[in-house]
Amino acid sequence: MRNPNGYGGVSKLKGNRRKPYVARITDGYRDTGSQIYKVLRIL
Repeated sequence: MRNPNGYGGVSKLKGNRRKPYVARITDGYRDTGSQIYKVLRIL
């Protein structure tokens, strides 16, 4: 199942890492309309 729009998501980090994914949630919005993310956990 997918999250609705604006609920954050999972993104992949650059480089050769042991845990290359990170979960982010939306913490708010900037004046330009882009999202401010808060890192929830490195997966």
